[in-house]
Amino acid sequence: MKKLFLILVLAVFLVSSVSAFGQEWHTVNQATITWSPVTGAEGGTPFPETDVIEYRVWLSNAVTDPDKTNPVEVGITEETMFVVTLNVEGRYFVGLQTMRSILMGPDDEKKLVGESRIGWSDEPEIALDGNIFGLQHYLPPLPPYGIGLL
Repeated sequence: MKKLFLILVLAVFLVSSVSAFGQEWHTVNQATITWSPVTGAEGGTPFPETDVIEYRVWLSNAVTDPDKTNPVEVGITEETMFVVTLNVEGRYFVGLQTMRSILMGPDDEKKLVGESRIGWSDEPEIALDGNIFGLQHYLPPLPPYGIGLL
């Protein structure tokens, strides 16, 4: 019985270790992020065609903010893609949040009526095919100087 328990514990440890190492870091200064369109509310109710669906794009520094408590908004789009540009050296997770608005009044003014939680690129249930990832950026070094002949 103890052997079976130990084998089970070891198997759980190995599976969790493999998923932790499965995260891929992409070294870039710019990346195009894509996702599937959100077409309905929780529970499967489709949105009316008149609703406006937008996506807020976030970055969170994986080193200084690993719990993602202070993410930075980098843009809002109605498209299902967004170009993220990294100007500061570091490692980042990408977050996406769906925003639902309705058009109101004679001028069709857009009114926000709901937002999803932020889904992050390091969440297997959010990432495409469970392939979690992050972006990392490093500033290039200066070229050598003081070149001369001996």
